[in-house]
Amino acid sequence: MAGVLVLAALIAFVGVRQLMDPGPATVPDRPAGTRPWDVHPLGDGDPTTWSHPSVVGVDRAPWTREAHIDLVGFDRTIVMQRIHRRDLADQPPWAIAVRLLLGEIGTGRLARNRWSVVEAVGVLQTVVNRLDAAVWNPEGIEGLGGWPGCDVPADTPFEEAFVSCADPEQYLGLARPRSLNPSEYGDDGSLHIAIDRAVMAWWLVAHARIPDVTGGGTMYVHRCGGAAYGHTTPHCDRDPTTPDLPGANSHLGPIAFKAPDVFLKRRGLYRMRLSGAVDYEPGPLPMAPGVVASYLYSRSTDPRDRDPETRRDLRTLEV
Repeated sequence: MAGVLVLAALIAFVGVRQLMDPGPATVPDRPAGTRPWDVHPLGDGDPTTWSHPSVVGVDRAPWTREAHIDLVGFDRTIVMQRIHRRDLADQPPWAIAVRLLLGEIGTGRLARNRWSVVEAVGVLQTVVNRLDAAVWNPEGIEGLGGWPGCDVPADTPFEEAFVSCADPEQYLGLARPRSLNPSEYGDDGSLHIAIDRAVMAWWLVAHARIPDVTGGGTMYVHRCGGAAYGHTTPHCDRDPTTPDLPGANSHLGPIAFKAPDVFLKRRGLYRMRLSGAVDYEPGPLPMAPGVVASYLYSRSTDPRDRDPETRRDLRTLEV
């Protein structure tokens, strides 16, 4: 009961001034018999045993225009404490996702970027896309191997499949210090904000199942070019005088997503194309209904979503 009262106090702190009871956390929509103020605890543990119980509100309105906020409870200690790489196997799926985002994106960028939840959702969706052969092998090439850890049976539960596919040998940030020991990176205030936003992204991907923001992306880079693609970092700038994909700064530039394009028979792999981008713009999270959907439309690299001049420019960007 003590843990439940702490969760209730936290809800009041974030501005939801209603009484609550813990609710189920395994379904994307509110099940029958639950109330709008129910909290969905992450993980299988008893919330009354949590060391640092926390609650974050996940607003779907900016994504879907749906007037729906999920209150998500979690034990902050699980993702703040220092662990070793070998301990990743003991972390719950949501914590793997949060640590992956802390390692791949970083505390400061997550805490400061206006579009950080969109960026975090995109990173997690690359894991989801690696699980789907129709996405990573769109031409259905026989005998083509998938990503390590991602070739799981179709009936594998989502969270189990996600953990298997989020391989630290592929997602290198997962095994780096800012993932394994996040308390050493950034002040406590920034770290708390970053963790909250990472939890929001996990909930949106794992439970709200929002549309793919990466355009079918299976990889990404926080600059366009460099060793990852064999080009200079400003390679994806559409206009050198007013770049809309400024690539020279991996901390303050956009994240660029890449998706399979055409299979190259001689090389035995897919040519990758620029499939999406999310900018770095310091500021508060956008809250207006549909604002994320509008932003993603404006930044889409799908020629069907852009004008003829942009379609011409896009042809010069593809690797």
